[in-house]
Amino acid sequence: MLPDGRPAAAAWTLDPALRHLNHGSFGAVPRVAQEAQARLRAELEASPQT
Repeated sequence: MLPDGRPAAAAWTLDPALRHLNHGSFGAVPRVAQEAQARLRAELEASPQT
C-alpha cells in the first residue's frame, strides 16, 4: 500500500496485464521518478546551454 491507500502497483507504469519479475538490482522506474525526469528534461529542452 502507498501512503495514500492506493495499491503499491500504482507507483509504477507497468502493464497490469503482464507479470513483471525484478531480481533486485534493476527494474522499472517508479512513476514519481519518471515524472521528475520529465520535468528536468522539459526544463533542459526549454533552455539548452551550449
